[in-house]
Amino acid sequence: MKSDNRGFTLTEIMIAISIFGVLIGGVYQITTGLSRQAGEAAKGSIRNQDLILFFSRLSQEVKGSKQMDWPPLRVDSDWIHYYIGDKDIRFKKAGDKLLRVEGFDEKTVLSGVKEVVFTRPDTALLEIHLDFGQTQFSTKVFLENL
Repeated sequence: MKSDNRGFTLTEIMIAISIFGVLIGGVYQITTGLSRQAGEAAKGSIRNQDLILFFSRLSQEVKGSKQMDWPPLRVDSDWIHYYIGDKDIRFKKAGDKLLRVEGFDEKTVLSGVKEVVFTRPDTALLEIHLDFGQTQFSTKVFLENL
């Protein structure tokens, strides 16, 4: 009599499990990479929103003031200082943060800043350059009322 065993051998099962393990590992790496990229994109989006708020607020404050006390705008390489009415306002870099200082109140405007450069090439122009390491942002504020 002939025995008809139709099962898998141990070697075949081990090969199948190995192939399955490699496939699962590849899927895991792909999903973790995609989630990491999504997280970085979200951080970049939040940074862009913070930048827009920072630039628009600074521009509105400096340009929109009809009366500014003397000195209207003092600029050093890593800070800016101006007065609007009785408000003493400064933006300065502290560590990896850009702070807005009004009197004794300090608020973080931007985080992750490697370098901040404020320049005033002439009386009607303020240039701002922000370096976040991988990305840099620059803008110009025209000081038409000063």
